[in-house]
Amino acid sequence: MVSWNQRMLPYPLLAPWSEDYADADFGMDIPRKPLLSANSEIRLALRLNNPSPTLRALAAEKKARYVVIVSCADTFMSETFDVAAEDVIVLKAGDYAEEILLRPYLVAAEVLEGFSAPEHAREWKIHRPQGFSVPRAGILAVGDGHEVALGSDDPESVIDLVADAGIADESFNVDTADERIKIYVSNAVKEKVEAIRRERATHRGFKALFPALYLHAVGEALRQLPHAGETRWTRVMRRALDNAGFGEVDAETISERSLDYAQKLMGNPLGDFLAVMVSPDAHDEEQE
Repeated sequence: MVSWNQRMLPYPLLAPWSEDYADADFGMDIPRKPLLSANSEIRLALRLNNPSPTLRALAAEKKARYVVIVSCADTFMSETFDVAAEDVIVLKAGDYAEEILLRPYLVAAEVLEGFSAPEHAREWKIHRPQGFSVPRAGILAVGDGHEVALGSDDPESVIDLVADAGIADESFNVDTADERIKIYVSNAVKEKVEAIRRERATHRGFKALFPALYLHAVGEALRQLPHAGETRWTRVMRRALDNAGFGEVDAETISERSLDYAQKLMGNPLGDFLAVMVSPDAHDEEQE
């Protein structure tokens, strides 16, 4: 349900929550992921779905125009774009972060007198057989907001390794109370782990990091997911679950089986670790 406007407009509105048009919704698709160009621009393709022949004709005749409002909660940026029914929006990458919200509109480009459509619900036709007066910039159609992720969908991208002098060597704690997940380790352990991460392409020990540290952190995050509120890591975890095919699974089930889902999101890291350890061709820097 949209929250932008709760009042009843004095003319029919095409919207997913409205019954002003018979069996018709206005919406938007994002057919592919946003692309970051070499000059730090985000190119975002979109396709508007307008099922009303009358409204499509108004747009074709330039009596109405499609508009998309793009906003970002992390940077407080908001922009308005005039678009075609199928178009590409270009954004400055520095103005947006993590997620953006797009909401499509069709607005009147001029005053529309006697506005009516065969698609209007019967009640509107009875109420105003002579049609309606729509002011310039009056909203004729609006769609649901569409969230687009700009950040990584990798659970590891929202996990920070933090040195804590109060943590014993070879131990760790996981904290999910902030925007990002924190794994607290001793200073000595952090230095060793960071060295392994820098050499991840050749160091066999890198495969052990996921079962030992990150798998537990992701499992704990999924366990807390139903009660964690809206944070950066919860958004990334939900996107990762959705991309892995678990978007329809309720949060309580994921919480109860957090370890199972964590292993699936992390690509079953224990199996990878064992495969590397038993491979006779594996390169182990410790033997050099």
